[in-house]
Amino acid sequence: MTDELKSRLERLGERAPESTDAVERLRRARDRRNRRRARSALVVGLSVAIAGGLVIVNTIGDGGRGPTPGESPTVAAAWELPATPYLWPENWARPGDRELLASVQDAVDAGTPAVEWRLDPEQVVRRFLATVLAWDDPRVDEIDALAGGRVFVAAPPCPGNAACERQPSLSLVVDQPGEGGDGGVWSVVSATSEDLQTRSPLGMSPALLAGSQVGFELALPEGRSAHAGLVASNGCREASGFALALESGTSTLTVPAVEVEDPSCGEVGAGYLFVYAMDDTTVPTGDPLLEAAAIEHPWLTMLPVEVQMGVEPADQAPA
Repeated sequence: MTDELKSRLERLGERAPESTDAVERLRRARDRRNRRRARSALVVGLSVAIAGGLVIVNTIGDGGRGPTPGESPTVAAAWELPATPYLWPENWARPGDRELLASVQDAVDAGTPAVEWRLDPEQVVRRFLATVLAWDDPRVDEIDALAGGRVFVAAPPCPGNAACERQPSLSLVVDQPGEGGDGGVWSVVSATSEDLQTRSPLGMSPALLAGSQVGFELALPEGRSAHAGLVASNGCREASGFALALESGTSTLTVPAVEVEDPSCGEVGAGYLFVYAMDDTTVPTGDPLLEAAAIEHPWLTMLPVEVQMGVEPADQAPA
């Protein structure tokens, strides 16, 4: 573990303490993970069964072709999406966070007290609410359990600690992106507000196309504006797009693109889409997962997305 990872791990330990789409997206991610594991098992079985000097080549990203004469049989492994998305505390769209997530799991396995809270999905939800939304002692209730994942609803404390007759809530999905079971760490996968909805022609599946438009349906109280963004990485490069000072109604955001530089870059990137509300006189900070923002009701929607972000260089585009 590098000194930088140790420092980030210590900072993680010091952090202060509509769901249907999010749940369906989590189920689809889990289905993809199972299919990838099945393909991996098939490749291993074939490599054992085939005798002689044949070479089994990872076909992801090379169109399924084998090595050509004069070409080295050693092919760089293509960057792949994590099997399960995760957005907080680590984020699947930041390549360095994969190593950090593994380091957190190692620390949990070693019994490090600073990260014990990662074993409790409700504590992960509460830390997220405290860190990203600055909620102090929110109401948090679990409403559903998936095969490995959990769904919670949360609401901020009532003003003056008085009883609230009906208070809007935020829906959150958490899952275990690495090791499962009692010893696996939990991460926030999504948070959704019913007043900050997203839509796209592809329904967020299988992947958003670079250059396409993601739509937002926003219901904002008077004196509030929304700020949206999409960040993605293909393992080599990151791309981002933002739409600021959005009003109630329908708005759009263009899905960013990057150029695929070499075979190890993934054409499909790991990304996250977010939109949050602030007082319309407050200057936005950009990405609320990287820098604290004065987020107000209706708070925040953030979703993991896959982005078909590879584009041809201009000088290689077909005539």
